[in-house]
Amino acid sequence: MSLYKIQETVILNSSGVNNIILGDSNWDDSFDVYKLDIFDLEPLTDGTGLNIRFRTGGSSISSADYHLADENMQSDASFSLGSSSNADKVGLFGMSFGSQPSVITLYLFNFNSSSSYSLISYDSAFTVASGSTRGRYGGSHLDLVQSHNGVDIFTTASDGFKRIKCILYGIK
Repeated sequence: MSLYKIQETVILNSSGVNNIILGDSNWDDSFDVYKLDIFDLEPLTDGTGLNIRFRTGGSSISSADYHLADENMQSDASFSLGSSSNADKVGLFGMSFGSQPSVITLYLFNFNSSSSYSLISYDSAFTVASGSTRGRYGGSHLDLVQSHNGVDIFTTASDGFKRIKCILYGIK
Protein backbone atom coordinates (compact mmCIF):
# COMPACT_ATOMS: atom_id res chain seq x y z
CA MET A 1 0.00 0.00 0.00
CA SER A 2 1.29 3.47 -0.89
CA LEU A 3 0.12 6.96 0.04
CA TYR A 4 0.11 9.75 -2.58
CA LYS A 5 -0.26 13.27 -1.24
CA ILE A 6 -3.05 15.15 -3.00
CA GLN A 7 -3.40 18.28 -0.88
CA GLU A 8 -2.00 19.81 2.30
CA THR A 9 -3.54 22.73 4.15
CA VAL A 10 -1.96 24.40 7.19
CA ILE A 11 -3.54 27.20 9.23
CA LEU A 12 -1.55 28.81 12.05
CA ASN A 13 -2.73 31.50 14.47
CA SER A 14 -5.80 32.19 12.42
CA SER A 15 -8.90 34.15 13.20
CA GLY A 16 -12.07 33.72 11.23
CA VAL A 17 -11.19 30.55 9.25
CA ASN A 18 -14.11 28.30 10.08
CA ASN A 19 -14.19 26.10 6.97
CA ILE A 20 -11.49 24.12 5.16
CA ILE A 21 -12.22 22.63 1.76
CA LEU A 22 -10.20 19.60 0.75
CA GLY A 23 -10.49 18.23 -2.75
CA ASP A 24 -12.64 20.09 -5.28
CA SER A 25 -10.22 21.34 -7.94
CA ASN A 26 -7.39 19.38 -6.25
CA TRP A 27 -9.35 16.10 -6.35
CA ASP A 28 -7.63 13.17 -8.06
CA ASP A 29 -10.27 10.60 -9.03
CA SER A 30 -7.76 7.83 -9.78
CA PHE A 31 -8.00 6.40 -6.24
CA ASP A 32 -10.57 4.05 -4.72
CA VAL A 33 -9.69 4.97 -1.12
CA TYR A 34 -8.47 8.24 0.41
CA LYS A 35 -6.89 9.01 3.77
CA LEU A 36 -7.31 12.34 5.52
CA ASP A 37 -5.01 13.11 8.45
CA ILE A 38 -5.81 16.10 10.64
CA PHE A 39 -3.07 17.12 13.07
CA ASP A 40 -2.50 19.88 15.57
CA LEU A 41 -6.20 20.73 15.55
CA GLU A 42 -7.02 23.54 17.97
CA PRO A 43 -10.09 25.78 17.88
CA LEU A 44 -10.07 29.43 18.90
CA THR A 45 -12.97 28.76 21.28
CA ASP A 46 -13.04 25.98 23.89
CA GLY A 47 -16.13 23.82 23.73
CA THR A 48 -16.22 23.81 19.93
CA GLY A 49 -17.33 20.82 17.86
CA LEU A 50 -15.79 19.59 14.60
CA ASN A 51 -17.88 18.55 11.60
CA ILE A 52 -17.48 17.23 8.07
CA ARG A 53 -19.63 17.34 4.94
CA PHE A 54 -19.04 15.72 1.56
CA ARG A 55 -18.66 17.86 -1.58
CA THR A 56 -19.82 17.42 -5.15
CA GLY A 57 -19.65 19.78 -8.11
CA GLY A 58 -17.96 22.51 -6.07
CA SER A 59 -20.63 22.59 -3.33
CA SER A 60 -20.97 21.22 0.17
CA ILE A 61 -23.85 18.77 0.67
CA SER A 62 -25.95 20.00 3.59
CA SER A 63 -29.08 17.91 3.08
CA ALA A 64 -30.26 15.79 6.03
CA ASP A 65 -28.94 12.53 4.55
CA TYR A 66 -25.92 11.70 6.73
CA HIS A 67 -25.98 8.64 9.01
CA LEU A 68 -23.41 7.97 11.75
CA ALA A 69 -22.49 5.39 14.38
CA ASP A 70 -19.55 5.68 16.77
CA GLU A 71 -18.10 4.84 20.16
CA ASN A 72 -16.82 7.46 22.57
CA MET A 73 -14.02 6.51 24.95
CA GLN A 74 -13.47 8.75 27.95
CA SER A 75 -10.84 8.83 30.71
CA ASP A 76 -13.30 10.36 33.18
CA ALA A 77 -16.53 8.48 32.41
CA SER A 78 -17.95 5.29 30.94
CA PHE A 79 -17.59 4.53 27.26
CA SER A 80 -20.71 5.24 25.22
CA LEU A 81 -22.20 4.41 21.87
CA GLY A 82 -23.69 7.09 19.65
CA SER A 83 -25.67 7.24 16.46
CA SER A 84 -27.40 9.79 14.32
CA SER A 85 -29.68 9.53 11.31
CA ASN A 86 -30.83 12.12 8.81
CA ALA A 87 -28.28 14.69 9.99
CA ASP A 88 -27.09 17.62 7.86
CA LYS A 89 -23.41 16.92 8.73
CA VAL A 90 -21.22 14.36 10.47
CA GLY A 91 -20.14 15.45 13.94
CA LEU A 92 -16.58 14.12 14.25
CA PHE A 93 -16.24 15.51 17.76
CA GLY A 94 -19.84 15.49 18.94
CA MET A 95 -18.74 16.50 22.40
CA SER A 96 -16.77 19.69 22.70
CA PHE A 97 -12.99 19.59 22.64
CA GLY A 98 -10.71 21.98 24.48
CA SER A 99 -7.65 24.02 23.66
CA GLN A 100 -5.19 21.10 23.56
CA PRO A 101 -4.20 19.98 20.05
CA SER A 102 -6.23 17.04 18.76
CA VAL A 103 -5.70 14.48 15.98
CA ILE A 104 -8.06 12.59 13.70
CA THR A 105 -7.65 10.12 10.84
CA LEU A 106 -10.40 9.50 8.31
CA TYR A 107 -10.69 7.06 5.42
CA LEU A 108 -12.97 7.95 2.51
CA PHE A 109 -14.50 5.16 0.42
CA ASN A 110 -16.52 5.12 -2.85
CA PHE A 111 -16.17 8.87 -3.38
CA ASN A 112 -15.71 8.47 -7.14
CA SER A 113 -18.62 6.08 -7.63
CA SER A 114 -21.91 7.41 -8.96
CA SER A 115 -23.61 4.08 -8.16
CA SER A 116 -22.62 3.56 -4.49
CA TYR A 117 -22.94 5.36 -1.18
CA SER A 118 -19.85 7.31 -0.10
CA LEU A 119 -18.55 6.20 3.31
CA ILE A 120 -16.06 7.44 5.89
CA SER A 121 -14.47 5.76 8.87
CA TYR A 122 -12.57 7.72 11.49
CA ASP A 123 -10.69 7.62 14.76
CA SER A 124 -9.62 10.52 16.93
CA ALA A 125 -7.86 11.50 20.14
CA PHE A 126 -8.46 14.79 21.93
CA THR A 127 -8.66 16.52 25.29
CA VAL A 128 -11.89 18.21 26.29
CA ALA A 129 -12.07 21.59 28.02
CA SER A 130 -12.18 19.91 31.47
CA GLY A 131 -8.80 18.27 30.76
CA SER A 132 -9.92 14.65 30.38
CA THR A 133 -8.73 12.58 27.45
CA ARG A 134 -11.22 11.28 24.90
CA GLY A 135 -11.14 9.05 21.87
CA ARG A 136 -13.74 8.37 19.27
CA TYR A 137 -14.06 5.96 16.39
CA GLY A 138 -16.89 5.34 14.01
CA GLY A 139 -18.27 5.55 10.54
CA SER A 140 -20.75 7.43 8.46
CA HIS A 141 -22.34 7.40 5.04
CA LEU A 142 -24.26 9.87 2.93
CA ASP A 143 -27.60 8.43 1.83
CA LEU A 144 -27.25 9.82 -1.71
CA VAL A 145 -25.95 7.70 -4.57
CA GLN A 146 -23.60 10.07 -6.40
CA SER A 147 -19.89 10.73 -6.79
CA HIS A 148 -18.10 13.17 -4.48
CA ASN A 149 -14.92 15.17 -4.97
CA GLY A 150 -13.94 16.46 -1.56
CA VAL A 151 -14.93 17.33 1.98
CA ASP A 152 -15.58 20.41 4.11
CA ILE A 153 -14.08 20.43 7.61
CA PHE A 154 -15.64 23.07 9.87
CA THR A 155 -16.15 24.07 13.50
CA THR A 156 -19.39 24.85 15.25
CA ALA A 157 -18.01 28.22 16.40
CA SER A 158 -17.96 31.17 14.03
CA ASP A 159 -14.37 32.14 14.91
CA GLY A 160 -12.99 28.82 13.65
CA PHE A 161 -9.53 27.33 13.99
CA LYS A 162 -6.52 28.62 15.88
CA ARG A 163 -4.42 26.05 14.06
CA ILE A 164 -4.92 22.91 11.99
CA LYS A 165 -2.97 20.80 9.53
CA CYS A 166 -4.86 18.63 7.03
CA ILE A 167 -3.26 16.22 4.57
CA LEU A 168 -5.36 14.40 1.98
CA TYR A 169 -3.82 11.26 0.44
CA GLY A 170 -4.88 8.79 -2.22
CA ILE A 171 -4.16 5.14 -1.40
CA LYS A 172 -3.01 2.56 -3.96
